[in-house]
Amino acid sequence: MKRTNTFINSLDLIKKNPVYFIFSCLIDIGFVFILLFVYQFFFEKIMDNFINLLMMTGRTFYGLAQESLESSILMQQMNSSINNIVWWIIGLIISVYFIYSIFQSASWFFAGKTVDKKLIFWDYIKRFFAVNAVWHIILTVIMYFYVRSVILTNTFKISSGLDVIETSSFIFIIILSYFSLISYALIAKLSFRESMKKCFIEGFKRFFSLLPFFVVFALVFLFIDLILKLIFLINDTLMFIAGLIIILPTITYFRVVLISIIKDFSR
Repeated sequence: MKRTNTFINSLDLIKKNPVYFIFSCLIDIGFVFILLFVYQFFFEKIMDNFINLLMMTGRTFYGLAQESLESSILMQQMNSSINNIVWWIIGLIISVYFIYSIFQSASWFFAGKTVDKKLIFWDYIKRFFAVNAVWHIILTVIMYFYVRSVILTNTFKISSGLDVIETSSFIFIIILSYFSLISYALIAKLSFRESMKKCFIEGFKRFFSLLPFFVVFALVFLFIDLILKLIFLINDTLMFIAGLIIILPTITYFRVVLISIIKDFSR
């Protein structure tokens, strides 16, 4: 009953502070478009170099570079492509971190303002950047092992235990998401160090109290996913627009609910 009241009370808070809710949604829209643009830019650069590397590797395997001079040039080109791939991937990782931190810190801040008007903008932003750096590094490590396994298995046909790594990566990302969402709510009141420590304490201690929230969250998004798939049968552009209209306000609402729940725990 208490959790049901939290969902209802969060709607009342949004009605009383609609501007904060709208700001959070608008920031998320900007985040989606900028992230897609930046991701597309880096992905194209990475794939161009990766395709060149595969072509040069193929030439080497098929003996098309038997002369020492040609072989030396080819190895230099391959090393250059590998270096380019590494640097473009590093650029993508850093860019995603800053874009996510800038937009999502602001979005979470305005969601938090819906619950607590005393929230200070720059304090929250700085804490979000610090907390998110930890989660981003962990996510990067998870994605490294996953992408490495995919490339070894699908491109080079080398057994790498893809099924196990794929399942493990999914589980780790779920766990990471769980604790990171709690930490985003906690930094409204706590310092970086305290919020990192308490997110694990509260995450384990309040797991069964938080579970209904995340179950409802998952069910709502499964339902939205079903609706969007039906819309996709009509038009893919319409599906994208509908996704923005439905998903982003829903995400903001659930942020408000989670912040309210975490605030109740600290009382």
